[in-house]
Amino acid sequence: MQPSLVDSRTAWIIVFAQLVLITMANGAVYILWVGLKPIALTFDWPRWIPSFAYSVNMIGTGIGGIILGRWVDRSGVGGAVLVGTLALVTGLLLSAQLTSPWELYLYNGLLIGLLGNGAMFAPLLTNTTRWFDRRRGLAVAVVASGQGLAGAVWPPFFRWAIDNFGWRQLYVWYGIACLVLMLPLVFVVRRPAPIGPAAAPVVRGAEPARVNGFPRELPHWLLCLGILTCCVAMAVPLVHIVAHVSDLGFGADRGAELLAIILALSFVSRLGIGLIADRLGGQNAMIIASAIQGMGLAIFLVSDDMVGLYAAAVVFGSGFGGLIPSYAVVARELYPPEDTGWRIGAIFFAGSIGMAAGGWMAGTIFDHTAGYGWAFVAAVGFNLVNLAILAVLRFGGGRPARVAA
Repeated sequence: MQPSLVDSRTAWIIVFAQLVLITMANGAVYILWVGLKPIALTFDWPRWIPSFAYSVNMIGTGIGGIILGRWVDRSGVGGAVLVGTLALVTGLLLSAQLTSPWELYLYNGLLIGLLGNGAMFAPLLTNTTRWFDRRRGLAVAVVASGQGLAGAVWPPFFRWAIDNFGWRQLYVWYGIACLVLMLPLVFVVRRPAPIGPAAAPVVRGAEPARVNGFPRELPHWLLCLGILTCCVAMAVPLVHIVAHVSDLGFGADRGAELLAIILALSFVSRLGIGLIADRLGGQNAMIIASAIQGMGLAIFLVSDDMVGLYAAAVVFGSGFGGLIPSYAVVARELYPPEDTGWRIGAIFFAGSIGMAAGGWMAGTIFDHTAGYGWAFVAAVGFNLVNLAILAVLRFGGGRPARVAA
């Protein structure tokens, strides 16, 4: 370990470089969201074709986080992020020329997803945990906020660009912008972390048999199951809030306002929960965030007027934003730095599955009941299961949380 670099100014420079990288990388996904209808109209495709490209992208990103996370464990983050940047740019430029569904799936699943964003979110959060000790929670929260920042910045600009120049031209311009902005930052973040494989080579056979009082691998699988259940719950309002508000007799613009409130507060929540993690520990912060998210879901369940819905959005947004990055903080608390890259990738892959399942679940329940009431009941149920899993992880091992070296 190089103590002079831990929690240092250099560490914070790397944090903000990684924030920009994640903000740019996530923009490639929002092009598909904003351009879904124009892309479908160009080829006279049904909308499920470009919609499925998003699903392929999510799956690819999750698998890439595991594969490239293992690379980060062995060799550091520099090579993985360089490959990710070049793959992302290539996928964007090729997408401007696509003519068939298989090309859309290949570019989004392999280049923009598996090799592109798969090299960004989980690997960069892993790298962040290796630069910090006292401020680890806050640093991880700042980097993870790139997802929300991308959602706030890019969609309005993309809509304007598509309306005025077309989706193909947007893919070209954004690909060039990613190359110009991201490539120099690769050489900023590639510096070896003071806590990690390069600083402390792995000694095989020296791993403890128990972690947090449990058999060594059980906390990892509890984290995977925990993020899956919390993401099933959070997907219900995130994916369906605009439709839900419209069904209650209010305008779609009100639903969009609620979604904007949720996403804005999620940014604040990530920073706040990150500070709590630094003070109380990642596991305690994660339980607090999950409890706040659950309260927000419960308020959605019983609210049918705008006052209640606004209150639900405020509470829900204050919880869910800080919950996801907490999993990376806890993984680093429980496992040594050379063993966290693939673990964080696997955890976030489980979260992607949960988001996909939760959105589908709510839509299916609506189709069968003509309302979202039972969907919110299910969301509250999944959140309670999440709280139970986190409580078992925190208190069920019969000993205080182990903090990895």
